Amino acid sequence: MRLTKQALLWFCTATLIFGLIGCDRIFPSGDLVQRVSDGDTLAVKDAKGDKFNVRFACVDAPEIPHSKKERQSKSSRTRNQFDWGAKAQERVQQLVKQGAIASN
Repeated sequence: MRLTKQALLWFCTATLIFGLIGCDRIFPSGDLVQRVSDGDTLAVKDAKGDKFNVRFACVDAPEIPHSKKERQSKSSRTRNQFDWGAKAQERVQQLVKQGAIASN
């Protein structure tokens, strides 16, 4: 009975440690972050050279201006969203270094 408890304890400890390490460090995917599109989207290139966008689940960041018309908008509501969108994009850029390996 005591051996079973020890084995269970070691199993749980190993599971926790490997969970905290993360599979991407053990089995790197080779995906590279090309750029931070905005506060909730990354442009990524995989090991084969294919490009795709990765959107963060359950994150709805404010938008950034995509066109000249949006950049020149006089609406305070629109400007406020774009200001916060730029801050969200900047924060994601701080968290994800350009060219870093992206986790799957």
